[in-house]
Amino acid sequence: MGATAVACFFEVLAKFRPNTEVDAEMEAIESDEVDDIAFPALPAGAVSLDWVENRLIGSADLLGSYVAVTAAETIASLRGMWLKTAQEQGFVDFDAAALKESAPRQLTQLVSRALYEASITGAPAFNGLEFRSRHGDDLLLWALFEHPDDGTVSPQLTNINDEILRPEHPDLLTVMSLYGLFWMDA
Repeated sequence: MGATAVACFFEVLAKFRPNTEVDAEMEAIESDEVDDIAFPALPAGAVSLDWVENRLIGSADLLGSYVAVTAAETIASLRGMWLKTAQEQGFVDFDAAALKESAPRQLTQLVSRALYEASITGAPAFNGLEFRSRHGDDLLLWALFEHPDDGTVSPQLTNINDEILRPEHPDLLTVMSLYGLFWMDA
């Protein structure tokens, strides 16, 4: 969940960003017409219009208590418990950089699990995590902890409004432009 639609789009569209090194290597690969028909590939930066089908965009009010996991105070309080694990995972230190790294994910998964399991008098201590995106510190995100008895919608969300996502959504187009992406029919 993101503070803005732009924050959400930065997260979900990142996988489509062109990679100039890989793209150059792909252009050098010879293919034949049969393979091109059987295994069509989209050009670098292309996003199939199929991607937007059956997607919703929405807003909601967020309730609960969230750990700002990359905040200085949080890192300082967790460092003693997680420094050794961070170093075993190849990180120099237990810090915000280690928590934002996309791989390996084991450190962030272990820390998240410990915070999920934390309790106060038998009740969950936190409803989730608050963090800044690795795609930009100006992008605020939340991960909501789900519990077996939560139902289909988190009880931490109220005033939920959603609508069908359209390819011409202005925030979607803004992020696509920043990432160098464009729509293409499948």
